[in-house]
Amino acid sequence: MCYKCRTLGKIKITLIFFIVSLAQANNLQVENVSLTGRNTTDHYAFVEFDISWDNSWRDGINWDAVWVFVKYKVIDGEWTVAFLSTDDLDNLAPAGSVVNNGNNGGVYAPGVFIYRDAAGAGSNNWDNIQLRWNYGLNGLNDNDLVTVKVFAIEMVYVPERAFDLGDGSGGTTSSHFYDAGN
Repeated sequence: MCYKCRTLGKIKITLIFFIVSLAQANNLQVENVSLTGRNTTDHYAFVEFDISWDNSWRDGINWDAVWVFVKYKVIDGEWTVAFLSTDDLDNLAPAGSVVNNGNNGGVYAPGVFIYRDAAGAGSNNWDNIQLRWNYGLNGLNDNDLVTVKVFAIEMVYVPERAFDLGDGSGGTTSSHFYDAGN
């Protein structure tokens, strides 16, 4: 866990970086978390960080990705999802990557998917990704003291269509999926 404290004008934001990952074998890491580009007129700032993981892949149908989301709390308040921009163009995706909020028309994006932009396999190592946090939509003022956490979870994209899941043993293997009929 990495703790950082930044002061941006009148907003003092403590960044607490936290990775949630069950796939530690793939070495998911988020580093160098900071806030930058604060706009007090439109009440947003960018959460900037570096991200890397091993064994990434993308083929013509499926790919792995990382779901990244941000939570914050005002001093003694409840943890709340940070409202990220719904416009992917508001975020900065380094060369070779895609930052996609997966939003379906909502007012804010609760997080973003980050993944490679073309077929390939190997390690990803992307620096200076920026996600626009619309803190004004969260009801925060420029003077509010908040703590921010950034979470990253490895995921896999599977397109919508029929597919089989299981090991083909008909349910004789312990702890595996199988077709149980009706």
